[in-house]
Amino acid sequence: MKLSSDRREFLKATIGGLAVFGSADLLETKFAYAKEPYNLGDITITWAGVQPFYLPCAVAKEKGFFDEEGVKVGKFFTSKGGSETVRNIMDGGLPMGECSADSATMAILKRKEPFKLVAGGAKSPGSIVWVVRPDSDLKKIQDLKGKTICFTTAGSVSEAVAALVLKAAPGIEPGDVKRIASGGMGAGLTLLEKGEIDAAFCSYPTMAIKGAKYRVLFYARDFVPDYFMSFWMARESFLKAQPDVMRGFLRARARGVKFILENPQEAGKIFMKTTDDIPTMEVAMETLKHEGILSGEYYSDNRFIKKGLETVEEGMIVVGSIVPNTKIPWAEIIDQSYIDPGKRIKLS
Repeated sequence: MKLSSDRREFLKATIGGLAVFGSADLLETKFAYAKEPYNLGDITITWAGVQPFYLPCAVAKEKGFFDEEGVKVGKFFTSKGGSETVRNIMDGGLPMGECSADSATMAILKRKEPFKLVAGGAKSPGSIVWVVRPDSDLKKIQDLKGKTICFTTAGSVSEAVAALVLKAAPGIEPGDVKRIASGGMGAGLTLLEKGEIDAAFCSYPTMAIKGAKYRVLFYARDFVPDYFMSFWMARESFLKAQPDVMRGFLRARARGVKFILENPQEAGKIFMKTTDDIPTMEVAMETLKHEGILSGEYYSDNRFIKKGLETVEEGMIVVGSIVPNTKIPWAEIIDQSYIDPGKRIKLS
């Protein structure tokens, strides 16, 4: 086929331009990156802006990791934990979110919601403690027999952890202690100050700011070191329609986890910038330290961990979410195809 002079001039100019930039491959790459980013909108994360579940995503947004993956993210908005985060996703028509492990699992397992668990979130109890008043006669966890303690909300991390700790500690059982929902951490501390309960759930950064008013009775991690507090769950329709967006989002989050470990001071500044609960860098760094974030104990880099899954299952049995001897079909409700192949585990 004979080319017109205009066509020859066009090709000549194009080839000349490619020579300047290096190769046709580079032009193809530029076209690929020129694609409009996928707008995910706002994302719900349990206790975002209060507790550090959200920090890897805040870092990923601040450092441009989401942008580099072709994903546009709006605000991270909070919930009071438990089933509230799941409801935010369901009722708000959101594609995904980070929820308490118990509530996310229940939503899929029992209510048959059209979602999958796609990544691990926080993999340890971090700085979770139960505190008492300074004048309390309670000195150790076994002293809670016949007493009342609080957690935040039904289906929350704090409900499951309270039960697991009482089950794991020697000389005491979950049935020995009355456990009530306070509605939130601040509300629980108020109940404690009024003498309406004997021990209250707390964690950092609240402990860094108000901890001097109370005495620590026990740290949850001393009894339950391996426990998934949160999972990322996503709507199946979204996963089918936008699998690469899900992968890109989780890659950016994993980069956020890595950045925190390698740049703790800068991560602390981002933490302080993105929450009203961190007044100073000292409090920010103290929180990151006590949560086990700086040592790598707190965040999963998206992978699921067998021991953590087993503890979630045990916690759900103890609080009565599922009947004893139930085996959660993790292989059916988890889809690992959105995390890096090297991070995938065998599920049963």
